[in-house]
Amino acid sequence: VLQTYVYELRDYNAAEKYCIDKGVVRRTAENEGMPTRAELLNVLLRVYLKYGEDRPADNHSRVGFHHLLAHCTEYLDPVETLKLLPDDMPLDEITPYLETVMRTSVSSKRNKQIVSKLVRAERFQTQVQLLEVKRKSFTIDTKTECAVCRKKIGDSYFSAPPPDNCLF
Repeated sequence: VLQTYVYELRDYNAAEKYCIDKGVVRRTAENEGMPTRAELLNVLLRVYLKYGEDRPADNHSRVGFHHLLAHCTEYLDPVETLKLLPDDMPLDEITPYLETVMRTSVSSKRNKQIVSKLVRAERFQTQVQLLEVKRKSFTIDTKTECAVCRKKIGDSYFSAPPPDNCLF
């Protein structure tokens, strides 16, 4: 299907739309066996890079290749993408893609650091609340009196259901 879009119809927008529409975001038990968007876009990238084998490289496939790298970076694995590129690919052709990947990577790292700091702050607040609750605790010994009836508690068992009812 992708070869038809690229070689016969020469419609790279439709090829990308097909990959995004037909591919699933993540593989789950419900969609087992269905290709992911990343897998389909990698296949499309291979179709664009298939120079000289089935079809000669032309300007249209180059345009589609650059459009794919420019608009679908969120789905393409950078390491796999770089492995697919031919060794003689000029660096200036993939510089915008590399810049986007680097920006996305740095942004993702910073967002993860922020989330980590927020979780650490929330944990600290929880520890402070726990210490405040522990600080309100008190010790009952044999000389402690009941606040309601003024009897000495001693060694007896009791419960104190809220608000002020004491049971000895």
